[in-house]
Amino acid sequence: MAVPEGKKKKPPTFQYLPKTRANRLKKSWIEDHKIRSKWKAQKRREGLTNKSSPPSPTPTPSHDKQSLRDLRRIAYSSKPLPTQKANSSRPKRAPGPSHDNRGGKTTVGRETGQPNMKLRMNFLLEKIKRDFS
Repeated sequence: MAVPEGKKKKPPTFQYLPKTRANRLKKSWIEDHKIRSKWKAQKRREGLTNKSSPPSPTPTPSHDKQSLRDLRRIAYSSKPLPTQKANSSRPKRAPGPSHDNRGGKTTVGRETGQPNMKLRMNFLLEKIKRDFS
């Protein structure tokens, strides 16, 4: 939700909260907004001064670090998903096409379990580090 140029975004009113709490939250929102705008202005100024200097060579990814492409492939692949529950008290189902609770067929060999969020978060952190360095 971008604000058009020339128009300032007004602070939220927090009408659903008690008046004292709403005022406190509004003041903190304004403070945060001021800090953010100062930071953006500083970055803008630095960007203008840095662009006039010769560009520094971009660091090439070393062989000991994985590329972002590899990290993403590993993080979002279905390979690290656990396929069985640890202590399942229910008996195993017969092999073959199974039916889900809604009556539709599910795919045979469908991966179950939670994705490995550690791998995904590591990928996102590495991407952020490389974007801002």
